[in-house]
Amino acid sequence: MKCFHCGKDMELSANESITYESKIIGSIALNCIEMYVCRAHAVPVRLLTPAGSSAAEKAVREKEAERISFLPVRDFVTSTEAAEILEISKQAMSKKLKTHRNLFVVHEANDKLLIYRRSVQKYRECNDGRVPLCQNEFTMIIGCDTSAEFSFDDNLINKKDDEKELTYV
Repeated sequence: MKCFHCGKDMELSANESITYESKIIGSIALNCIEMYVCRAHAVPVRLLTPAGSSAAEKAVREKEAERISFLPVRDFVTSTEAAEILEISKQAMSKKLKTHRNLFVVHEANDKLLIYRRSVQKYRECNDGRVPLCQNEFTMIIGCDTSAEFSFDDNLINKKDDEKELTYV
């Protein structure tokens, strides 16, 4: 495979690490991911292989499902209750879950699909129900306006302007 920046051959490596930003659980470090790498640049150009992409996606989904499974069942609603919260029909909710399932935090228990209540409420506000589930998160902001206000949730404790980072506890 040729580098799309310089045209040199990219090396296939199965021992690379990447960081994935999940809207649900924050930063996830993924190790031993297969990808093509061009080291001819100051910052190596990396391109996931189809197998590496599938492995990364599977690992992220597993970690998200693991974190969701720790949430109390009382914090979930059925699709009927979610439809009532969103003020739509049950059929419309069913269609949303089939076509936009990744926009909700969902959990299957006893062959029933349950939706995280905060996820439904956030979806009602902004059409994206992916809510953060972890309180220990770190996000690197690059090229941002450091005078801007940041809000993630009430757990924001520190903002370092010089490093442009947000730290959550």
